[in-house]
Amino acid sequence: MLNPLRSNLVPFLVLFAASASVVFGLAGCVFPMPDFDNPVDPKNRPDTFTTPGMEWVRLTEDAPMGTRTNYGFAAYDDQLWVVNGDVWSSPDGENWTQVLNDTGFGSGGGALPLGAYDGELYVIADGELRSTTDGTVWTGHENPPASTELARRLVEYDGFLWSIGEDTAARFDGTSWATFPIENTLADPVYGEHVPVVYDGALWSVGGEIFETGIVTSQDGENWETRPSNFDFTQRHWAAGEAFDQGIVILGGWVGGPTNDVLFSSDGTEWSIETAPFLPRERFLAARLDDRIYFYGGNSGGEGEEVPADVWYVELTGDP
Repeated sequence: MLNPLRSNLVPFLVLFAASASVVFGLAGCVFPMPDFDNPVDPKNRPDTFTTPGMEWVRLTEDAPMGTRTNYGFAAYDDQLWVVNGDVWSSPDGENWTQVLNDTGFGSGGGALPLGAYDGELYVIADGELRSTTDGTVWTGHENPPASTELARRLVEYDGFLWSIGEDTAARFDGTSWATFPIENTLADPVYGEHVPVVYDGALWSVGGEIFETGIVTSQDGENWETRPSNFDFTQRHWAAGEAFDQGIVILGGWVGGPTNDVLFSSDGTEWSIETAPFLPRERFLAARLDDRIYFYGGNSGGEGEEVPADVWYVELTGDP
């Protein structure tokens, strides 16, 4: 007769043997664990962070439009818009709707300067200027000057739509274009990839290896001056940026590799810098909707190494 104690041990020993087999069989495998000391480790990252004077919120890790670089991104009609061969919109950065499946333009991988002006959303794609009121029907306009090809985004300022290229500012009045040279460029400018913003009653261009300090500004778009700075922006390319009422925010970019820092200045001269909670990236864009600056997508470094299709916003909570 089988001993009751031995009978109870049989299932346990079988289970132990099976478990041991699995454990030893997996001994050669490596399973990455979260780096609990690293707030930007995607396996360990919460959805909300703070840095001095700022709160960061990741709205989604997997936006339905997927991962993209060299797209158009702008705020228009109380919505965020993404244009890149198709059109998506969102009222809050979290819930997205595909407005148009195929635009017929702008899917070639180049930059797509996008911006709101005079009640319409404008884009420069394939060397042409188009506008829409709803994202579905696009109307052509006078073709922009060649200098707009290297613009990162379009901005509305002083009653005009502006494109800031490497050494030229271009202005559209709804009918035709006018261009103005930007002086104070480096003797041998290499990279444009700068960030145009509107702040404190002026046009600004920040970053890119083209201007002497990496920053130029103008109140009329015709006369530009170099802005002194405590921070060297000449080596920072493909960053994103926007302006709060209180100051300019520059996000990430390429500085010998993708970065995840954030720079803030209330006067364009004195800049503070902090490490931000998003994954390092470049070739991405930002847009302001109400009192938040949203950003999305980009590239984490090497060829094809795109970052996840995450959407973030940052808002001020104090003095950065």
